[in-house]
Amino acid sequence: MAASIARFVPQMLARLTQPRILPYYILFSLYLYLYKPYTHNIENDIIAAVFKALPVWYLAFFVNQKRKAASQNQLNISTISESSSTQNGASSSQRKGSDYSDGTTLPDGDNTDSSLKTHPDSVRFQSFFMLGLLVSSSGDISLEFKGCFELGVLFFGIAQILYLYAMKPLRRKSKFAWLVIPLNVVLYSTLITGSLTNVDIVLAGLYSVLIHSMMFYAISSFESLPSPLTAFSALGASSFVLSDFLIGYTHWCAPLVYGEAIIMFSYYIAQVLLTLGVP
Repeated sequence: MAASIARFVPQMLARLTQPRILPYYILFSLYLYLYKPYTHNIENDIIAAVFKALPVWYLAFFVNQKRKAASQNQLNISTISESSSTQNGASSSQRKGSDYSDGTTLPDGDNTDSSLKTHPDSVRFQSFFMLGLLVSSSGDISLEFKGCFELGVLFFGIAQILYLYAMKPLRRKSKFAWLVIPLNVVLYSTLITGSLTNVDIVLAGLYSVLIHSMMFYAISSFESLPSPLTAFSALGASSFVLSDFLIGYTHWCAPLVYGEAIIMFSYYIAQVLLTLGVP
């Protein structure tokens, strides 16, 4: 799987440095510069919480712009199609390719990446994902306030559901993706060795299932339709699991050297990678 991703690295690097994504890096850097969250915990500071959420809000704006463009594109295609005398030929052309697991279709071949962008289901993906980003930002804000850790976990749990529903239709086959099940067991077993209440044990278990399910669909989407977009999704989901496991470990088990820095960077890396995986 790593070799498969490696062949997309040049395209992925180009997308990571595209001008439209640069404001995300600026907002993230500004938050790091002003508050240095990687050196200490910040609690009960509403302004810091807003600055923490700003990069994710920008990603939601970024996805919404893509959603509007895709909707307009679909409207234009529909208008042209209705006025065309070759509707049957156009319809036949659109049906070529691999089936989604829910019965819709995607084209095959080397143009998978561009096909994902133009497929009608891309608006569905974008809508779910944009909502996931906004709910994630609510989780970010909640974690900044003492006593709101469980609320933050709840928000992130909802975000994982939205992310996995966005990616679910792309799954056609799974091989390496099934490895997330033993990974889930290992990470959850590690967490429950800490100081958890009965409520925490249930909460951590439910969230662990949700985030690993999201990771399963992200990896499955890459296995089914290898492209820079699905590679971003797979890598972003993996980084998200790392970040959230470390949050749980430092909260319930023990502090880690450079733990805050690793959590912070892996989380923001995860969000931008997942966003760049949106068709």
